[in-house]
Amino acid sequence: FRLEKGVSLYIYNKSKSEIFGPFTEKDNDDHLQLWTPMVSGDEIVIEVQGAPDAIAKSQLLISSINHDFVDVKAKMLSGSCNIDVACGEADGFGIVDNYRDIISSVGAYTLNGVNQCSGMLINNTAMDCKPYFITANHCNISESNASSVVVYWNYENQTCRQPNSIESGFPGNVMREQFNSVSVLRANSVNSDFALIELDDPIDQTLNLYFSGW
Repeated sequence: FRLEKGVSLYIYNKSKSEIFGPFTEKDNDDHLQLWTPMVSGDEIVIEVQGAPDAIAKSQLLISSINHDFVDVKAKMLSGSCNIDVACGEADGFGIVDNYRDIISSVGAYTLNGVNQCSGMLINNTAMDCKPYFITANHCNISESNASSVVVYWNYENQTCRQPNSIESGFPGNVMREQFNSVSVLRANSVNSDFALIELDDPIDQTLNLYFSGW
């Protein structure tokens, strides 16, 4: 993946209910990879726009496609005993209201195109909001596959389902339109079971995400 200036790439499903892009030359990296968010539906379209000469100079090779036979949302469930972050005092879970800021630091992510784990944005002592993201070492992010990480923000059910109910054990109405793609492994440890990655792109300030830590 290496696009010339003025060339844009979009990926969407046949109904156009999910559209991701534009991806541009700003998404070019030395590793020549672009891992995109999951797209729902049986058919997807990859569309390249730009001047013919710029498109001809661009490099685009689809090296792999992941396909699921069941709704991908069903693969990233919370347990029925967990509390949806949409719950609050009105639902009998006032404790959740104390952590609204911290909740928005959490992201779920895919690795090599497969649902993997969760983690959180973490600030540093310089307090410069460098996009560090911390997760567990046992989630198997390595130097060779960190570029395949796609983090989904605000990945949460939008209604409060009562814990231990049948509804709470089912997939919710989570969305995947807010994301950061590609990262670099900065540090990890087996003993303390952490992995620290740095996301390739700055965090979109309009998402109102929170940096945990300092």
